[in-house]
Amino acid sequence: FEAVVADIKLPGMNGISLLDNIRRIKPDLPVIVMTGHSSIGSAIEAMKLGAQDYLTKPFRDGTQLANSIWKSAEHYKLTLKNKLLQHRLEQSEETFRTLFHNASDAIFLHRPDGKGNISTFSEVNDIACLRLKYSRKQLFSMTLSDITAEDHREDMLRIIGALPKKEHVTFETIHVTKNGK
Repeated sequence: FEAVVADIKLPGMNGISLLDNIRRIKPDLPVIVMTGHSSIGSAIEAMKLGAQDYLTKPFRDGTQLANSIWKSAEHYKLTLKNKLLQHRLEQSEETFRTLFHNASDAIFLHRPDGKGNISTFSEVNDIACLRLKYSRKQLFSMTLSDITAEDHREDMLRIIGALPKKEHVTFETIHVTKNGK
């Protein structure tokens, strides 16, 4: 089902109890509550429990219920798609983290400010810490200039300066370890 339409008055159960039960089983499923005996209290209760819509009978015309069902079903489809995309994004991020931290090369991430200025590292992998003999926390307070050999800084700064014109850049440089080697 993509939407449930329930009257407040049902045999053996009222529509508010049905709504409450549906919320426990399928929290995202849209429920449209309708009644011929509306009250502010039942409308507030239905909306607090997550009713997608609250309609009073008799309907003004045949389109009111149809529009409510269509909008509720579309909202439900978008909610499900959003959850699927969030799940895929989480999986993709986990894959990236695994590849990043298990890479055999040192990787340093930083976000230039768009003007070519170098910022501190936003992420470093385990190999970077191991090879340079800095802790992750120490590297997070450093910039690429801090770990680049002095005779390579000019080239590195020129490459970083070109970043605002590109989406990304990959380059190699010689780094200096904590003990200066």
